Formats: sequence, C-alpha cells, structure tokens
Amino acid sequence: ETLPLVVDRNPAIFGQGISSEYCMEVAVSLSSQFLQPGEVIFLESEIPRELVFLESGSVSFSRKVVTEGRSTERLMRYVRADRKDDASVLGAVSVILGCPHFFSARVR
Repeated sequence: ETLPLVVDRNPAIFGQGISSEYCMEVAVSLSSQFLQPGEVIFLESEIPRELVFLESGSVSFSRKVVTEGRSTERLMRYVRADRKDDASVLGAVSVILGCPHFFSARVR
C-alpha cells in the first residue's frame, strides 16, 4: 500500500520509463516506521544512512544558528504528507551527493 503513494509523489525518482523490476526492488526494500512528534529523523551534519519517504504526518526542517555565542535552531520549512506539492522524499540530496545533511528533520 505504501509503494503507489511513494511512486505517485516522487516522479523524479519513478518517472516514465522506470521498469517494473526496479519499482519492485524499491518496494521490497521499504519498511514503515511510526514516529512520535518531536522525534528526530536525521540531524544536520549527520552522514545519511537511508532515504526516507513521508507517507503521513508532517516534518519540520531546521538549522543551527549561532548568534552572539548562543546556538539555537531556526525553522527553515516544513512539509506535510497531505499536501500534494510538498516533497515526500527526505534527505535525498545528501544521499545522492554522499554529503552530510544540510538540515535537521523532526516529526511535527
């Protein structure tokens, strides 16, 4: 049940011309995780370990900001699974480039 949503919401990954074999490989690799509000999905500067798809709920993205020696988190944006225009893949840039995450992601 997760795969059709993932495929529909991520045309850049599962665009035209993607074989059914590739989609099946992705489908068998998916696993559901249910997180509570405030739980961390990944932290800024962490090396990515996995690609995350948002199936339901919402996620906030924040960055550390140091002002006058004080470190705080600044909300950069948030995404909701029920908004069709919001991305449902999280951390893809870092996974593809093999670099640390640019933001922290937490369940809202």
